[in-house]
Amino acid sequence: MLGKIIEKVSGKSYEEYLQENIFKPAGMTSSGMDQDSTLQQRACGYLSSPAGYTSVGRNAAKDAYSAGALFSTVEDLFLWSQALESGKLVKPETLQMVFTQSRLADGREGVFGLGWMIGRYKGLREIHHGGDITGFNTEVARFPEQKLTVIVLSNIGMRPPGPLPSAMDLSRKIAEIYVGDQMKEEPEVKIIKLDPAVMDLYVGEYEIEAPEVVLREGGRTFTITREGDRLMGESKMGKTELLPESETVFQAKGSPVKLTFTKDPDGKVNKVLFGVMGVREFPAHRIR
Repeated sequence: MLGKIIEKVSGKSYEEYLQENIFKPAGMTSSGMDQDSTLQQRACGYLSSPAGYTSVGRNAAKDAYSAGALFSTVEDLFLWSQALESGKLVKPETLQMVFTQSRLADGREGVFGLGWMIGRYKGLREIHHGGDITGFNTEVARFPEQKLTVIVLSNIGMRPPGPLPSAMDLSRKIAEIYVGDQMKEEPEVKIIKLDPAVMDLYVGEYEIEAPEVVLREGGRTFTITREGDRLMGESKMGKTELLPESETVFQAKGSPVKLTFTKDPDGKVNKVLFGVMGVREFPAHRIR
């Protein structure tokens, strides 16, 4: 929608607007719209598979339009970051507004500013955003007080997950090399032990309410089973253990997904809220 608004207001194509107002002023000569799969020096994307990593070829990402569909380099994105900080692209007061956390209708402080995720990593303020498309994943992480920006571009897709770290994981490992002496250890999340009878309340199949693109990737249903003293969750993405942080809040092991169950007045569980990194929330209702 924002891409269409830019075209309507400016009278230019989205690509023309980016070239004139971002790429050229910032000196970004190796960036543009990814419309040509024969682009020289274009990276191939890869996905994890049982046989190892398989190439997804050189298909252009033009269909993503203003939700993505750009090609760039680490060097160009660093120039973009510098142009933002210097006021070359937007006014300093606009950037301050962009980097301010939103407040949700229920009073909670949101994870997003205007297009950036804002929070703390090991005690340091972090302003960051990642991206992923078939065969690629990326991360730009800014630690403003330390004047550190880490940019990672990876030609390995995030889904299905493989043995290598994601771009976000790498960005944080790199940040720790430079400013680790200023970081604090994250408080350890305590996992509690639940009575099997309590875990049995959650066993069943749940139908997820989410945009079609999410359902296509992750599946429409999520099944919860109990295996001895462990609660397990399974979807199209695979099977994982659900670690109880409380009687109603569970962390999916090895995943950024947190599940929060709600009970009816009679104690029956009919709904679960899937939270993803504090950024997206999707409800799911019991169907079996």
